[in-house]
Amino acid sequence: MSETPRFTSWLLSRALSPTDRRYVLSDLAEEYAELLRTKGQRAARRWYRAQVIRSLVPSLRRRQTLLRNSRSSRRQPQRGAKLLDSIRH
Repeated sequence: MSETPRFTSWLLSRALSPTDRRYVLSDLAEEYAELLRTKGQRAARRWYRAQVIRSLVPSLRRRQTLLRNSRSSRRQPQRGAKLLDSIRH
């Protein structure tokens, strides 16, 4: 069995931002496969769960920051837009 633990993978995938998700999960899966091969399933699963637990809070914070920044950039006109509008009118 070389597939990463499902629940912990799912949990982390929900916490990661969409831009980070593929890369982080891929890196963890590579390391998991190596540990599985060299140290066995129990050690690999323990390591994977620990990595996910350590990553949850920072991942959620990053996702929240990205969401907050994208919302505020949608609300505020881009720099110079007001000046351009005033020149037009």
